[in-house]
Amino acid sequence: MKNNIAALILAAGKGSRLNTQLPKPLLPVDGIPMIVRIISVLEELKNIDIKVVVGYKAKIIKEKLNRSLTFIHQNETLGTGHAVKQATNCISEYEDIIILTADSPNINKQLITHLIRNHHTSNAGCSFLTSDFPFRMPYGRVIRKQGNVTGCIEEINANSEQLKIKELFTSHYIIKTGILLKYIDYIKPDKLTKEYNLTEIINILIKEKININPIKTNNYKSVMGINNIDDLKLMESWLKEE
Repeated sequence: MKNNIAALILAAGKGSRLNTQLPKPLLPVDGIPMIVRIISVLEELKNIDIKVVVGYKAKIIKEKLNRSLTFIHQNETLGTGHAVKQATNCISEYEDIIILTADSPNINKQLITHLIRNHHTSNAGCSFLTSDFPFRMPYGRVIRKQGNVTGCIEEINANSEQLKIKELFTSHYIIKTGILLKYIDYIKPDKLTKEYNLTEIINILIKEKININPIKTNNYKSVMGINNIDDLKLMESWLKEE
């Protein structure tokens, strides 16, 4: 029996800054591949169907996971928005879609459960996680006015004042499927990178007056992604402490 929620893991990235021949999702963190850690958490939650968007070295990822997951191919690396668009046919029958990146290996069951429950109780069109980071990360900045989120902007497009914002968008979402399918085509390519950034859907929903639900967590360690060797070493040190 099909579940009401699907989780879409974006795992098509190459990870060129990590100095590895492995596809980025298979990079081990404290001995366990990043994507395996994420899938294990989702499997703990039971009633979620897991789907994985693959691209770079897709065959290796599929062989390594060796489990009954649905794999979707992103043949061109055109951004996270483009990756999600490749999955529209196989997610259309679900009520909600969780979207995660494959490079956040410290996400946990409690936080995803909180994301789902808060999303449903708030009756939001889209809920997403944010956190204040004590150091700079190349993430979108969460723009607020009088406490309310008025937009998100990618780091590359942020001005000097926006770059000072500590609250970062961590690319962990849950979104009503009908809303995702309706507005995914509204995303335009970034003027600088030419990529379709899924982050932009937050700005689109705000403009369309769709209820969004930012959920701020104090535990930035649980939502940090790994972009380079320093991030990897830091994450491994946190996991060893735990």
